[in-house]
Amino acid sequence: LADARTKLLLLLIWVMNFHAFNCRSEYTSAFRIPLNRNWMLIGGVAAAQGLNALAMALPLGREVLKVTQVSFEQWIIPCGAGVCALLAMELFKWRRHGAAVAWARPD
Repeated sequence: LADARTKLLLLLIWVMNFHAFNCRSEYTSAFRIPLNRNWMLIGGVAAAQGLNALAMALPLGREVLKVTQVSFEQWIIPCGAGVCALLAMELFKWRRHGAAVAWARPD
């Protein structure tokens, strides 16, 4: 149960962090918007990842969250799922608003 809880927490954190970058624009592709446009978002995502890693590395954090310690390989699989969520949203933007809008240069 703790292992499943750990994997689900990792999955949710990665997917939500990737989705945050996609939510910067409803129409423009996330790949067309420079990352340096929103330093608060970058800091927030980095802080969320750091707190998650810290909580899973420290015994107190694992006890409170009832999760297990994870290896580097276990971090990579949810990261891949986060990338898939990002790509799915990009496809949605492209199909809904057209490639000309989604891949246009941002303001």
